[in-house]
Amino acid sequence: MKKIITLIILVLFALSVTAYDLSMIEETFVSGNEITAYVVVGDQGSSSDVLAQLDIITYLSGFTDQPATGVGKLVSDIDNIYEKDIISIGNPCINDITKEIMDYEGECVFTAGLTKFYNKNNKTQLIIYTVSDASIRDAANSITNKEFTGEEQVIEPTLAEAEQIQDVPDVVEPEQSAQDVATQELDSLKSQINVLNSQLTSLEAENSDLETQVAGLNAQVAELSAPQPNMALYLIIVFVVAGLLGAGVTKLSGKKKGLTGEDKIKINTYINDSIRRGYQMPAVQQQLIQQGWTEKQIKEAQQTS
Repeated sequence: MKKIITLIILVLFALSVTAYDLSMIEETFVSGNEITAYVVVGDQGSSSDVLAQLDIITYLSGFTDQPATGVGKLVSDIDNIYEKDIISIGNPCINDITKEIMDYEGECVFTAGLTKFYNKNNKTQLIIYTVSDASIRDAANSITNKEFTGEEQVIEPTLAEAEQIQDVPDVVEPEQSAQDVATQELDSLKSQINVLNSQLTSLEAENSDLETQVAGLNAQVAELSAPQPNMALYLIIVFVVAGLLGAGVTKLSGKKKGLTGEDKIKINTYINDSIRRGYQMPAVQQQLIQQGWTEKQIKEAQQTS
């Protein structure tokens, strides 16, 4: 009988230890007068993510008289996410730690946010993300103001976010967009370059033929030259030479310079779609540069958008 009672007590104790409550995160992440967790945002996280990070750190600091030095981190600062407890801010498409904690493999268009406790590798993790940057700080404040309870809370989108969700077109997953699509674009650009090189070689060959023809015509002009030349014949020869030279110049100058309207549309469409998926402009510009566009071309396209 004593063994059974002891076992029940141990079970109840274990349950009490692993029970989490969003209304009292300080009981989970403050111990021994210090904050026991890293509060992490993605390297490409927005300013709103950083403000939410500061709100959480400030709240937890109120339960200790120790400075919160080294509590705030970027994803790239963390070598082992199971080294200590973690509060991870940002959706799994912009925060790799959130993605790993959730084992997330879904799409990057979110119809609702989430804040949820996890317990992996004997450490506690709390993830917080919303549909867009506009409401991430509100979610953090809802936690610090004890508006959420239990181990997890689905965060419904605001009216403005709901309207944006309806307007978002179907998109591929970021991995496909950043790798497969970029590779396809690069292959397409290489193919276009090969075609242009082939056309240039053909034009150079035609130009060489024209130079040969002009030389021949000049020789004929010299032969036909006389003390009293036939001016009508001379003018005809001159017009023929001028026509051949004009055709050659037209062909050689036919190569496109600068951006076409189609190029500008392609660049601006890529930028707009990437921004809707949550990418920041520097990252989008880097992807475009990797695809072969120059910074000057990107700026030119944006100025005409």
